[in-house]
Amino acid sequence: MLCSCSLNEAPQDQIPEEAAYTSAEKLYQNAVATLYNYMGGHSDGEGLQGTCRGVYDLQTFGSDEAMLPTRGIDWFDGGLWQEMYKHSWNPGNEIVGNAWKFASANSAHSITGLMPLTKATAIPPSILFPGM
Repeated sequence: MLCSCSLNEAPQDQIPEEAAYTSAEKLYQNAVATLYNYMGGHSDGEGLQGTCRGVYDLQTFGSDEAMLPTRGIDWFDGGLWQEMYKHSWNPGNEIVGNAWKFASANSAHSITGLMPLTKATAIPPSILFPGM
């Protein structure tokens, strides 16, 4: 039998929840900083600004702030930018869908990030989550 190496690994991509919030620094890194990580986005349609077909484009091209000129078939993109400018989009519009996904995912990440803060501090959940 041939073998090249032993695969005895100790993965360190996760830490137990009890260890994640043992100090103020760890609480910040594992509960708050992760929210900022997600806000910037890392691919098209994610993040607040600077990614193609996301929240920024919905705000900019869905208002009178900017319009993207179509020159023949150049920049036509199936009429996407014209739909934004004319407010004639439908439920399948990529920009509206991406903005919705970003907003709902960010809400979920925020709630997930705030939960450890209620455990680690004296802030009652009713103050952080009114109406719950």
